[in-house]
Amino acid sequence: MHLETRSQSRPRFKPAVLFFDDFGYEQFDQLAGSLRRRGIAAIRLLAPASAARRVPQTLSRRLRDRWIYAGRVQLDDPVAWRLLGEGRLGRFEVVDALLAETAVAMVGIGSPVIRQLSARALAFSGQSPDRLLDKFEVNVLMAQAGLPVPPQIAATAMTASAAAAVLGLPIAVKARLGLGGDGVVIARSIEAMERARQRLDPAGDGGLFYQAYVAGVSVGYGCVQGPDGPLLEHGFRVERRQWDLGPSAEVSIDDDPRLREAGRRAVAALGCRGFAQIDFIRDAEGKLWPLDANLRPWGNVLSMLCLDIDFVDAYAALLSGRPCPPRAPPAAAGQLQPVFPFALHEAASSGSLGLIAARSRSFAGMCRRGPGAPYGLMVAAKVGSLLLQRLARTLAGRVVGPAHLMDVARRELP
Repeated sequence: MHLETRSQSRPRFKPAVLFFDDFGYEQFDQLAGSLRRRGIAAIRLLAPASAARRVPQTLSRRLRDRWIYAGRVQLDDPVAWRLLGEGRLGRFEVVDALLAETAVAMVGIGSPVIRQLSARALAFSGQSPDRLLDKFEVNVLMAQAGLPVPPQIAATAMTASAAAAVLGLPIAVKARLGLGGDGVVIARSIEAMERARQRLDPAGDGGLFYQAYVAGVSVGYGCVQGPDGPLLEHGFRVERRQWDLGPSAEVSIDDDPRLREAGRRAVAALGCRGFAQIDFIRDAEGKLWPLDANLRPWGNVLSMLCLDIDFVDAYAALLSGRPCPPRAPPAAAGQLQPVFPFALHEAASSGSLGLIAARSRSFAGMCRRGPGAPYGLMVAAKVGSLLLQRLARTLAGRVVGPAHLMDVARRELP
């Protein structure tokens, strides 16, 4: 049973959102800082890291947990189970839970942890996590609602060669659980399909499926879904990615009515509340093919603050039960918007000083309206480190005395 968005009978408890993380999903940090400034606490519930994925507790990570999050609990700590069972930690009461798919993969989609978390999560208001976190099952739900999902076949149902004969080549080989393009391979031969299967599912336990490949432009629909529909919604187009099949690096607003309508239908089919984002491919004829759903803050949600689109405020309104007033369409429709912090890190690594300055101003504007100075300072420290590394690489091939250091920096850094 879901908790009410804010307890009326126990006003002494402060609302909190529980973030189930795996040591560093950036959009969780951005949202946590933004909610804290709106009077809603954020608590990190950390999945146990395997030896291969263990991340050291650097100074910046310790500062992040102190400055941005109201609490930090390891999953193997008895406190975590009390938090999951009672929905409270100290003076905080959990009003929603957000899950990073990589953290879910560590404990298993059908584990007691996920069942407990789903009881606290608005995302699973209409369907179980077994369906809404599984990309194959999400596509089944959207197809049942009449959306044109590309045909798909479970990897356990037939061999790679048989799937290729049915769906054609190229073909998408996908993990059922993944994040940011991880676990997706576009295979152009049966041999490539077999290599992808062995890499993504070496145990062969049924964690993969094959899907027909659709060529086109990547677009998306994002919203904060309330009990009666979206409190805020927008369509967007992915103009550039951080890596092949990875998260967006630049987006632009694309409020095509057909995209928004398809997004609403998909979200209604999933029955979720809170954050929801649907990935589509728009083919050459303009047809929209839904591919995936993310029921959590997605990669560019906070960066849209730079376009005067405030999904965080709509989410905070949902959690607090206050009205969410209608918002005018953004004036910057079609304008390119870099996705932070990637855009700032990219500029520091290889951009000109002018690009670094422009993106720093845009990032500072996002921080003022969103996560605030603590998050901004942590990103600035990373940017400073990248600039120093860049300068060191520049100087590595020549002998330069201290008197010439600033001159070299001015000439070589851009």
